[in-house]
Amino acid sequence: MRLPPTAQILYTEPQPSLAGLVGEKLRLGGYDVEIAADGQAGWRHYQTNRHDLLIVRHEASAQDGVQLLHQLRQHGALPATILLIPPGQEQLVVEAMRLGAGDYLMQDAGGGYLELLPIVVERLLVRHRLERDKQQMLAVLQGRNRALSLLNQISHEVTSIHDPDEVVERILTATIEIMGAQGCSLWLWGDEQRAYLVCQAVTDQVVSPPLKGVRVEAGQGVVGWVASNNRSAVVQQTTDDVRFLADIDVKINFQTQSLMAVPMQMRDEVLGVLEVVNKFEGAFNQDDLNVAKTLAASAAIAIENARLVRALRRYTAELEERNAELDAFAHTVAHDIQNMLARVMGFAELLRMDLSDETRPLNRQQLLEPAQFVAVNSRRMSKVVEALLLLAAVRQTEVSALPLDMAAIVREVSDRLSDQIRESGAEIRLPEVWPTAVGYAPWVEEVWYNYLTNGLKYGGEPPRLTLGAELLADQKAVRFWVQDEGAGIAAADQKQLFQPFSQIGKSRRHGHGLGLSIVERIVSKMGGKVGVQSAVGEGSRFWFTLPVGKGE
Repeated sequence: MRLPPTAQILYTEPQPSLAGLVGEKLRLGGYDVEIAADGQAGWRHYQTNRHDLLIVRHEASAQDGVQLLHQLRQHGALPATILLIPPGQEQLVVEAMRLGAGDYLMQDAGGGYLELLPIVVERLLVRHRLERDKQQMLAVLQGRNRALSLLNQISHEVTSIHDPDEVVERILTATIEIMGAQGCSLWLWGDEQRAYLVCQAVTDQVVSPPLKGVRVEAGQGVVGWVASNNRSAVVQQTTDDVRFLADIDVKINFQTQSLMAVPMQMRDEVLGVLEVVNKFEGAFNQDDLNVAKTLAASAAIAIENARLVRALRRYTAELEERNAELDAFAHTVAHDIQNMLARVMGFAELLRMDLSDETRPLNRQQLLEPAQFVAVNSRRMSKVVEALLLLAAVRQTEVSALPLDMAAIVREVSDRLSDQIRESGAEIRLPEVWPTAVGYAPWVEEVWYNYLTNGLKYGGEPPRLTLGAELLADQKAVRFWVQDEGAGIAAADQKQLFQPFSQIGKSRRHGHGLGLSIVERIVSKMGGKVGVQSAVGEGSRFWFTLPVGKGE
């Protein structure tokens, strides 16, 4: 057992000659000796310099040595202490040991105790050092047991607690408890490109700084460096590390003196960083780093679980929505197609019967009418299928928003509807200038196609349609609209207009209920909104918005 480089000994001795003799003997043994003339002087010396060992001589006339032991005991456990007692005072040994003295020597007349004193001193110092080491090791073991218990608890909570925020909070709290640190924070990537990290959670034992929401660019600061390099970092003194961002401390009125940061990984992917700051006692060590890595792994699992839960919920919601649409399809579209198909089959059967009856004379006009009916209803069924395919494509397709030539788009739609416009005698008024918006031109064309088709069907007899556009007050979107002079729509029915497969009013039962739901899905996918302004007997204005283009 190695002793301190120079053990500090305090020796109380009222006889100067004896004090000098004993002091010199101990100094020759490699000890640093301080001598006090009596117990009170010894008390003052001990308060100034906490010695490794006390040698207290007891004077029978003054009870001086035992009084010093009592005084020391009142202020805590005794240091390593040797009591020197004169012959005939053996009863003091029991009291001295009860107070915490480590050993004693009888002051024999021949001075033999002086030869034993260095041996007893060394033995007692070794014993006390062993006891201190034992207590320190016990404290370390208790700390590690507590850490293991908390780690086991955290691993259980990661799998049993469904709220990821609660799990992360427990991880941060456990981190500062295990390491004895002031604060702990969790940082996650703020965007898919991993250009920066954002502090998502923070726990502080002193005062919670406003760190949550603070942003750090990738590669910047210790946190950014750890995330970008997928390596841990231990900084014992932040002023000595060029990676440390002092600006954040200034911003949140906090002082970071030391820190440790570890990456949170899931299947070789860095999800973020766990950072611990300001260890209260000692420096961050390898044990701290191992614990932080374990807790970071638990945090990564909790975060990944949260992502999976969100994805599952989103997928479930999409499935429910699709199931609802399929259910509506079964009740409406399938019924419409079945009716059209029944008519087609009926007329086809009539044609077959007429053509197979060789005794019946047929002329061209008799064959033309059922053939036209078959063709018209076949086209209607084809349009229903096309509408369903478009409805599904909008959900799954990702497109880029570009500036739109709205005048050209409306001209294209008018060309597609030229036969219906001519047959209905419709009058369509257009603005001279269109505001610039951004979107995906083929989809915007379908929006106008559905709105104009709707207007041609229900916009009056003959239909009179006015198209227009206006920049909204917030300067961020353009609203486009079609105004008709039809019968209008009751307020109660307006709420259902943009729902898939809804049919409003007797006059609107001839459609298959897909057009306006397609409009709603397309416009929402492009970042806009849809709506209608209408009152019974006053016509209707169907509108949609798109993000404004640059330069507006």
